[in-house]
Parts: sequence; structure tokens; C-alpha cells
Amino acid sequence: GAHQYQGSWLLEVAVNPINVFKLSAKAAPVRAMVLSDLPKPVNCMVLPRGNKPGPGEPAAPVVPRRFIEALSPGGATPFREGSGRMELAQAIVSPQNPLTARVMVNRVWMYHFGEGLVRTPDDLGNNAGEPSHPELLDFLASWFMEEIPASKPGGVAKKAWSIKSLHKAMMLSNAYQQSSWSASRSEYEKLDPANTLLWRANVRRLDFEAFRDSLLVMAGEQYMDRTMYGPPVNLVSEPFSLRRTVYGYIDRGNVPELLNHFDMANPQEPNTRRNSTTVPQQALFLMNSPFTIGIVQKVTKRPDVVAAAARGYREAIRAIYHVVFQRSPTPVEYLKAEQFLKVESERQRGVLQSQRDSLQASALSAEEKLRKDLLNVNRSNYAAIVNRGELVQRVPLTAWETFVQALMFCNEATYLN
Repeated sequence: GAHQYQGSWLLEVAVNPINVFKLSAKAAPVRAMVLSDLPKPVNCMVLPRGNKPGPGEPAAPVVPRRFIEALSPGGATPFREGSGRMELAQAIVSPQNPLTARVMVNRVWMYHFGEGLVRTPDDLGNNAGEPSHPELLDFLASWFMEEIPASKPGGVAKKAWSIKSLHKAMMLSNAYQQSSWSASRSEYEKLDPANTLLWRANVRRLDFEAFRDSLLVMAGEQYMDRTMYGPPVNLVSEPFSLRRTVYGYIDRGNVPELLNHFDMANPQEPNTRRNSTTVPQQALFLMNSPFTIGIVQKVTKRPDVVAAAARGYREAIRAIYHVVFQRSPTPVEYLKAEQFLKVESERQRGVLQSQRDSLQASALSAEEKLRKDLLNVNRSNYAAIVNRGELVQRVPLTAWETFVQALMFCNEATYLN
């Protein structure tokens, strides 16, 4: 059920017992961190490079709270309402300050196309490069800020500053829906090898969150936990949570090694764009991780795959391709799949016993680790909270399960084309 895999994380640090309760108990209060104004807000000193004046140096000037002068037409006026936090927000999204909209549009474009219209998303100032499509950037920024009523002739109703509408406009464009395949357009490759003019789609690898969620979708609707809200969960230890990755707990001072292998952004620093590296640990995760093995086992038990297998060999191959790649296999891929399954079936007969022995040892190790984790739950100086659920079944993979795992190794399963 929805609550079967809810839990939190294993955190080996001293934590006050009341905080353990607040973070883990089902009856814990729902709370969020908020800011509140002081009864009498004060202005701050302007400190050169953040340093206070030394002995004998003039006192630092006190400047009224106000918006950035360079972005304030007619000059910045002091804030007058409380701390000025609301006035600051209004100044940031003011139509007279188009920089905010341009930055937002450029970043959303970068996330969809791999590169922004301005290739320096953290700098749209004097040191930034020229936009690849300046008119498009101006149009999108203006359109993004605009409120479009349904009654406007030829217009589509849209709320001002609607990020959902911005995503929709970009993803329904012809530019976004192009293929990355370019064999028939080799002359474009010579003229624009960096694809600055977007004559094809850029091939981009999924980040870890999207990739893990895609594996959960492959497992099937009956397994993926779509519960909204609630406490964070442990992403890296058994029993594995099947909640979406956005609910994973991130300890800023101790990011799990698995996330670092997949280029997780440093949570202690602002990061506009993640690195994209290829290291052996990524393939080893797909090959050996109990989480991946559990997903593979679930794919072959999906009702649509089981029903297809009952209709025949090729139907089963086709169903698995639809689960992993969302398409049917080509004639060549049908042939290769049949050859793979034949060779794998023969190979497994010879290694079955050795597999059983090693997997049994792995199962005992996993059970011992879980037992220790559960013991830590009762220790007041640890916030050791373990996901609810069962350990992944340690049994030799069948030929069909090995076939599913092999498809997951393909770039098509981890890249956007």
C-alpha cells in the first residue's frame, strides 16, 4: 500500500530524541520553516568585502533597505513596509525589471534543450555571451510575464509568470520535437557542429532523480508509491523505498556515495547545471545494485508482460521493449533478443549453483545489516530510521530477467533523444 515503504533515513549523528520523533513518527506534526519580521526592522551596515571597520577606520555606512539601484528605473527608493520583503519580491517580478524573466526563461530553455539561449545561465550581464536567438529570448521573456485572457483574439489563455505554460510552450514547439538523428542532414553538421541553431535535438542524459523514477515506472503502477508529501526517505539502503526520488533525504554534509557517482549537485552550493560524467560505478549500479535487481524482477512480473509472454516469444520481447524503451523492437533487435535469450538460457544451467551460493551469502549480509539498523532505532543518540518494506529477493536471475537488465544498460534507457 501507499504506506508500506514510507520511512526516513539512517543518520549516524547525535540527535535530540524529540527531533527523532518529529522527523519519523506518523503522528509527528506537519511543519515548515518560515520567516517572520521583527517588530522594528533595522537597516544594515555596508561592509567592504564583509569585513567590519578596524580600529581607527571610519564607521561603515548604514544604508536603507532597498532594491538594486542598477535595476531600478529612476533610482531605488527605500522600502517602507515592514522589513521590505514583500516590496523586494514585487521589485524582482516587476515588468520594469525584465532581467528576472529573461533569467528564468533561459534556465527553463536550458533544462529542455541542454543549452540556454545564453550559454552562461549564471551571468546575463556585461560578461555574458551573446544570445544564440536574441529575438526569441526577448519574446519568451515578454510572453512569460504577460497575462493572456481567454477572450483575446488568437490567443491562448495564460496566467502571468506561469512556469507550467512556459514548459508547455517550449515542449510543443517544433524545435523541441525534433529528432537527434542527423544522418540525412550532414551538411548542417558542417555548418553548425555545436548545434547552436537547433537543427536537431541534443542528446542528454537523465539526471539521477529522473533515471531512478523511470526505473520505478518500469516496475509497474502497482509498485510505484505516488504518495504526496510526508517525510523524506532513505534512497540508498534496504528495504528500498519506492517513493519518487524527490522525497529522498539529502544530508548536506554527507551526500550518499551513489548520488555522487551520478553527478548529484553539491547541496551546499548554488548549481545551475550539473556535470555529466561517465564512470564505471554507474554501470556497476545497474549490474549489481539490489535496487536495480528488484526492479528487474518486477518488470518480468508485470501483468502486461506476463500476458504477452503467454501469447508467444516475440510478443514477450515486444512487451519488454515497450516497458524499457516505449517502442517496438526492429527486426534486427528481435533477432538479437532471441539469440541473447538462447545463449543466456544455456549459460545459466552451468552457473546456477554458484549463483545460489553467492546470493545466499548476500542475503545473510543484508539481513544482518537490517537487524543492526533496526537496533539503532531504539538508541536515543541515533536517528536510525529504516524504510518499511522487505529486502530484495536474492535468487538467480532468469534469462528473461537478464534480458531486461541488459536493455537497461543501453544508452536509450538513460538518455533523452
